Amino acid sequence: MQCPVCKAKCSENDNTCQRCHWEFEIFISDISEHTQNDYHKKLSIAQEKWKKRVSLIQKKGNVEKKAPTEPKAQVISNKLPHSDKTPVPELNRDPFETFEEFADRINNSPPVPSGKVKLIKKDFSFYIGEFPVEINWAEWTQNIKEMPSKEQSYCIHVSPDIAEQLYQSNDSHTLFIKLKSAKEHSAMDCMEIFWNGRPIPVQQYTGIMRPFKNESEADYQNRISSINEIQIGEGTLNKELYDITTGTFPLEIKVDQWFKENFYVSPANPHIIAERNNARDIYEHRRVYPIKAKLNGNCYAVSIERFYLYAKNMSFLIENMNPEALVFTENQMLEPVTKMEFILVPGGTFQMGDIFDDGYVLFFSNNEKPVHDVKLDSFYIGKYPVTQGQWKKVMNKNPSHFKKGDNYPVENLSWNDTQEFIRRLNEMTKDTQYDFRLPTEAEWEYAARSGGKKEKFSGGDHIDDFAWYSKNSSGTTHPVGEKMPNGIGLYDMSGNVFEWCEDNYFKNAYSKHTKENPVYLASKTGSRVLRGGAWGYGARRCRAACRYRGGPSFRYYHFGFRLVSSPRSVI
Repeated sequence: MQCPVCKAKCSENDNTCQRCHWEFEIFISDISEHTQNDYHKKLSIAQEKWKKRVSLIQKKGNVEKKAPTEPKAQVISNKLPHSDKTPVPELNRDPFETFEEFADRINNSPPVPSGKVKLIKKDFSFYIGEFPVEINWAEWTQNIKEMPSKEQSYCIHVSPDIAEQLYQSNDSHTLFIKLKSAKEHSAMDCMEIFWNGRPIPVQQYTGIMRPFKNESEADYQNRISSINEIQIGEGTLNKELYDITTGTFPLEIKVDQWFKENFYVSPANPHIIAERNNARDIYEHRRVYPIKAKLNGNCYAVSIERFYLYAKNMSFLIENMNPEALVFTENQMLEPVTKMEFILVPGGTFQMGDIFDDGYVLFFSNNEKPVHDVKLDSFYIGKYPVTQGQWKKVMNKNPSHFKKGDNYPVENLSWNDTQEFIRRLNEMTKDTQYDFRLPTEAEWEYAARSGGKKEKFSGGDHIDDFAWYSKNSSGTTHPVGEKMPNGIGLYDMSGNVFEWCEDNYFKNAYSKHTKENPVYLASKTGSRVLRGGAWGYGARRCRAACRYRGGPSFRYYHFGFRLVSSPRSVI
């Protein structure tokens, strides 16, 4: 970098020229005329000082006879890095272009206009600054590799003050996509809008009810419960049905869309109790008033404690809104890349191990004991084992021995293979609120036994109802979900394919378990736990308590996996 005043070479990390003490300024966006004038005045003064200094030095004979040429001002670019006129670059590598040249061209390209973002004011969440948006995508974006699902909902996160200014300036803004290279193609790095000189990221919409990334169950419950009250809709007073003797004032309820999407609502004749003078006063003031709800966190879900109608600085408890009948529907989750379905497993305490006393007595003698109490936080777990179709969407290949269809479980996998799949999936879904991983051994058994119930196999005691195993599989895997689910809606946790777990295998691991959220991790190269049995194994291997093992690099056509997702990390 060269100083514009004295032409001295300076480090890019310098804020001030070491020779003439000029303070550098970097202009990265469109600047006002006032700022430009101020810059040129400062530059002119600095140049005059430098001329006087050079003249004084020449008189003393301490410099060459030829004085430095007069410096010229830096050219200040008025071109915004975020411009609606930025052209779409060639998205694929040219055959005459090296991979390094292609990566340099794409990674250094400015953000590209990619559509329009419309702000949805009515759904703005004041408490967490979440501003939902609708995106009208430009046609060219369909050529980008690794694009997030356009069916997903998106939002920006801004403070209420910024949200108001942003909306007043315009309710529609240009969407920009920053590109990155992906081998020979271009992929999306991030999405953003540009307002008031700064980029604002556009992210997947999570909703106020969903846990934040890495948020513990206790923190989630505290956060939800700390929200004093939140508006969930409006109530219209029905004067014709007012009962003067009891003060019953019926309401017509209209709830907001976000509330409909997250709760089942079953009000039965909702009303407030208001004596005649108050009833007349609030009715004559206006007919429609906001309804607010007091929330409670419960596991990784939300329940409603009570509802209020707010009118003229008074609050009225709404009767017959049946808060106990309101159930948060976020008990399932859809992973956006492969469309993998997840079921919420509410946390709890259970007895882990060989509760039926029918474990193996040979090679793995007593590895299912001691039976011990374990307490787990809530988590999401895959409804089915990962399928071949889902594996191919992430890994672009199919390692399975039985290549019969996308709905069959992927198998012939090592534990290391599952880790690479998880790494890539987490990269593809990095803007969501969840990390994906293998279940711990405790989580797997708790989920397999329908939330810690006393079940021999996943779902009950009659294996043929729930599992494909050696006696009914005909020597092959089967499509996921053909047998009955267990008590919380999970399929194939007994039989079909063994499922890798996060834990290292150790015969006496249970004696080293902590009481809460245990996981046994001793070595990156040691054997790992497998659970659930498989199509080629007998009933005893398919028991929910049965523990099996395999080296982390060992592939076998009985071995598959399913994923867990939760805001916390076990590692």
